[in-house]
Amino acid sequence: YTRIGDGTSRDVRFAENWAGMAGAGLIRGAYHFFRVNVDPDVQAASAVSAVGRLGPGDLPVMADLEDLSTPRYTKAQIAQRLQRYLDLIEQGTGKRPTIYTAQWWWDPHVGSAAFGRYPLVVAYYGAGCPPMPLGWSTMAFWQYRGDQGRMAGVSGPVDLDFFNGDLNALKALAGISTQAVFDGT
Repeated sequence: YTRIGDGTSRDVRFAENWAGMAGAGLIRGAYHFFRVNVDPDVQAASAVSAVGRLGPGDLPVMADLEDLSTPRYTKAQIAQRLQRYLDLIEQGTGKRPTIYTAQWWWDPHVGSAAFGRYPLVVAYYGAGCPPMPLGWSTMAFWQYRGDQGRMAGVSGPVDLDFFNGDLNALKALAGISTQAVFDGT
């Protein structure tokens, strides 16, 4: 995953990273830091314009939800703004987005079980299995360490994540056909 941006600002290296991931033949993904206090239509348009219509090999856009500037919004208002954003991301990219959050943020700020249909990327750096935010009983990914990994071709630290499935499940999430092809020979 590479960062699209934060709110309405674009990461200056996004286009380079996005193209580089495709050029390296990686299953690629992009995440966008969702700001509750910024127009969800504008944020979604920015994210969709960055990635375009997603195809095979592209993971759904990840909505990063950990914005602490939410005190003036009720849980219902945050949920409404988030749903609008997610709907526009799905319409624009052709794939249902994933949600990145943690129980410590989700439960007190959104507190809704209505988003469980979105694949969850749960952030939890403690020992043992991560606590699930309200609405989810399982996760697609678990970010178990932040900014502590290293990866060839990346100059700085990277987050460390675990995918909760096998390679075929990851390919399915990225829209890659896992059916065996028999050519008759």
